[in-house]
Amino acid sequence: MSVKFFMGCDRLTRKGIILSLFIMLPLYGFTQEVNVRGGFLSDSLKIGEQTAFYLSARYPSDLTILFPDSTHAFTPFEYVNKEYFLTHTTDGISADSTVYYLTTFEIDRVQYLQLPVYVVQQGDCTVVNTQMDSVLVTQFVAHVPDTLTVDRLPLKMNTSYQKVFYNCDV
Repeated sequence: MSVKFFMGCDRLTRKGIILSLFIMLPLYGFTQEVNVRGGFLSDSLKIGEQTAFYLSARYPSDLTILFPDSTHAFTPFEYVNKEYFLTHTTDGISADSTVYYLTTFEIDRVQYLQLPVYVVQQGDCTVVNTQMDSVLVTQFVAHVPDTLTVDRLPLKMNTSYQKVFYNCDV
C-alpha cells in the first residue's frame, strides 16, 4: 500500500487500516516464531505396511504446543503407534519431535499427509500445519477389476451345520 493511497483515504478509513494492521501484525509475527516441519521417513510403502511420519516444532519456550494424539484423523492413513522425544530447550527456544507410525489400506498410487501442531492460547488454539508430504504406494496388481462374475468367484459351497464352541466365562 502506497503512502499516497493511505493519505488519500478519509480519516475513518485510515483508522480502519491502522486497526487492521494492529490486529494482523501480532498474528503474522506469532506464526513466524513457530517453525513446524514434518514428512515421511521413506518414499514408498506397500499396502498394509507401516511407514513413519516425523513431526517437529521449534518455538519460544513460553508457548504451550500440542501435537496430534491417537484420536487425530490421519486420513488416508491409520494410526498404529508413536514415539515422542522429550522437549529440548536452549536459549529460550524449545524443540519437540514425534514420529508417528502409520499404515494405509488405500489403493491410490500417491498418498498425501499434512499434520497440525496446536499452539495453546487463552481460550483457544492456533493451528500451524506442516507442508503437505507424499508417499508412493507400491502396487503389485496392475489392474483391479470393477466387477467379477459369479462363475469366476473362488467360492466353495457348504451349507452343513458347524458346531461352534465358545467360552462364556469372560
